[in-house]
Amino acid sequence: INQCMSLAATLTCHASVSRALSYMGAQICCNVVLVLLLQALVPGASPELGCHAPAGGASLGQAFAWEFLMTLLLILTVYAVAIGEPSFGNVGPFAIGLSVVAGAITAGQFGGGAMNPARILGPAIVSGGCGSWAVAFTYVAAQMLAGAVAALLSAPLYGTGLELGSWADAA
Repeated sequence: INQCMSLAATLTCHASVSRALSYMGAQICCNVVLVLLLQALVPGASPELGCHAPAGGASLGQAFAWEFLMTLLLILTVYAVAIGEPSFGNVGPFAIGLSVVAGAITAGQFGGGAMNPARILGPAIVSGGCGSWAVAFTYVAAQMLAGAVAALLSAPLYGTGLELGSWADAA
């Protein structure tokens, strides 16, 4: 689960606030460690190894749109095969994996197709902003907005997980 999925699941009450915040923190910390490990293992690695930025002539606005759409696709797929209808068995993870591959192939050429804020924040934290904190935060904003929109679209289709408690459970 990435931070966008954690946000979406929290908004639809399928995850508690405390659990989502714990996952989000752990995911970012682990990605920082993985970026440091990658830099240690790749000879002559750039300090900006793993950073994302618009590519292929795309503007920052176009990269925002691609990240939003691909992250939305990923989260809606998770809702369809894992949260809304968890009886898909082995096909559920396969469908989620295919949505990641489709997003990376489609959006990768224009801005990376990260679809995960930790994937953006890990390299940005290690490199001191990947050249521009504004670019990193634009990617994260697109992805988190996709999480919120996916929650709004999914709640009427797949319901809410009210059995997990209220919004104030973290307090």
